[in-house]
Amino acid sequence: MKEKYLNALHKRYIAEEATARANLETYFNSTVAVAEHPEPLESMDELVGKIAEAEDKLRIIREEIDELT
Repeated sequence: MKEKYLNALHKRYIAEEATARANLETYFNSTVAVAEHPEPLESMDELVGKIAEAEDKLRIIREEIDELT
């Protein structure tokens, strides 16, 4: 049962990281995305924070998964 929950969390955090990275890439590659936000640096900083948080969570989950094997 624990393994199922860990795998679900692992997938969730991978998706969260991928989403934040894709959105951040949009800021770097699209002037339209930047124009739509009055404070693009704040939005970009928030996305970097989401990436860091997802990476931290993934590290913890991977350690737990490694303990199961």
